[in-house]
This record gives sequence, structure tokens and C-alpha cells, in this order.
Amino acid sequence: MSLTILHPATVHFPIGLLILASLSGLYYLTIQARKELLVLTWWPMLAGWGTCLVSVFTGIFDQGKLPPDPPYARLLDTHVSTGLAVLLVYGILLFQRWSNRNKATVGDPVLDSARGLTRLWIGFLLVVGAGLVIWAGWSGGQLVYKWGVNVR
Repeated sequence: MSLTILHPATVHFPIGLLILASLSGLYYLTIQARKELLVLTWWPMLAGWGTCLVSVFTGIFDQGKLPPDPPYARLLDTHVSTGLAVLLVYGILLFQRWSNRNKATVGDPVLDSARGLTRLWIGFLLVVGAGLVIWAGWSGGQLVYKWGVNVR
């Protein structure tokens, strides 16, 4: 199986998982701190980050097969940049969770201990992360449906 087939097949997993994680985390932070929302925040975020890593790897591999100076180069750069930014934003959140895993709290070591600016910062990262996922998905859709990139 070629990697060209794997990139389109794997991009949908991080989109769904990371948006679910952001929405659940934001709900936990702003509306109701329910334990179930922690499961819907951290596990999908970890799975989404891992599948995003696979999608980025296969996408970069596919990019090497494209013409050197295509008319959609700016859109492609946007797609690659937003994909890498998604990895960074959710990687920061996961690292924060991992580095605080031994703190003794009843609920969540990151979301519950977040007060004031830290709470805003985490909420901001969740919103930015979801926005980047949507932007990367939109630009990828434009590459496929408008420009026919890697469509056989």
C-alpha cells in the first residue's frame, strides 16, 4: 500500500478526535467539571495527536511527489504549517498533562489546578487547537477538491 493512500485515509481520525478533545476540555473548564469529560478530553487528544503525527508524516512524504512549483503552493504551505501547528499545540497540552500526572488532585491535575491566567491559557490552547484542525482540514479539502492534488 502506498503512502499516498494512507494520508487521505488517516486525516479524518485526528480531525474528529482532536475536536472532540477540545470541546470536552472546554466544557469541563467552563460549564461543568464532570469526570466523564476528562476521559473525552485526554484519551481522544492522545489518540488524535498520534494519528495526526501519522497524517503529517504521510502528507510530507506525498508532498515530495508533487511538482516543484505548483500554482497551489501557498495553499499547500498553509496546509503543512497548520498541520505542524496542530501537533505543537496539542503536544504542549499533552506534555502539560504528562508533567503534572503525579499531582494529587481529586479530578484532573491540569484542568483542576488551572486558575486565572493558566485556566485561560489552557482554554485558549484548546480553542486554537480546534481552529487549527479546522483550518488544516479546510486547506486540505481545497487541495483535493479544487486543485485535484493526489487524486487519481
